[in-house]
Amino acid sequence: MITWMNKYNPFVNANFSSIKRIDPAFADRMDNAVKYENRLGDVTVAGYYSFGWNNDQDWADDKLGRMAGGGIRYNPGALDMALLYHSKHANNPANGASSDNREDRAVAGVSLKLNPLTFYGGYRWLEQELADRELTSHLYWLGTQFEITPASRLSFAAFHLDGTVCSNLNAASCPAAHASESQRPTLLVVGKEYDFSRRTTLYTNAAYAANDRGSSVSVIGGGYGANVDPGEDQFGLIVGLRHRL
Repeated sequence: MITWMNKYNPFVNANFSSIKRIDPAFADRMDNAVKYENRLGDVTVAGYYSFGWNNDQDWADDKLGRMAGGGIRYNPGALDMALLYHSKHANNPANGASSDNREDRAVAGVSLKLNPLTFYGGYRWLEQELADRELTSHLYWLGTQFEITPASRLSFAAFHLDGTVCSNLNAASCPAAHASESQRPTLLVVGKEYDFSRRTTLYTNAAYAANDRGSSVSVIGGGYGANVDPGEDQFGLIVGLRHRL
């Protein structure tokens, strides 16, 4: 997820208003993992298995925290597209849950570079199997990046979620506050970058989270209801300077 699918939106894996603000799994990192990847011309295939995530493993329960997946990527040049399956089990079950709690994702992403524009798009299907219910959701996104000059870029992305997502895979049931209806949040992001040099970049991002049907997506992330009340919208602006050593 973090090395392949993040590249199909113009804000990649940014901490502020990126795709992982709607689905944190786009930042999933594996512990004690085995991975195979092989490129055959324009096609790359990969598969992986992890014995746990978030530093939680239990040799008496081989499903605890287990992650596994695989995908195929096609990249002949200007066109770049991939399809990935990603599955993980609960890593610290509580409140009547067990390691049978599972999330299954199928993610498709595409980018097309037509200088000075690059276009992005993608879709993520998610099924969550909790102890006493199942939840299914669909995430769609579109984006573009315009290279104004070799040192300056302007980006835009729109992310839309249709369906409720439980923020705690370790629970027996999603809290009633955000599991009672199908949520439909939309996150809109505009960003500008300017390179002062090869190593120093000035950037700014403006983001607007439009929450509908009790959703609580925040431009800075966090648990449900932590940074924005359910059903309320949120605007955020960030300006920063990035220096690479």
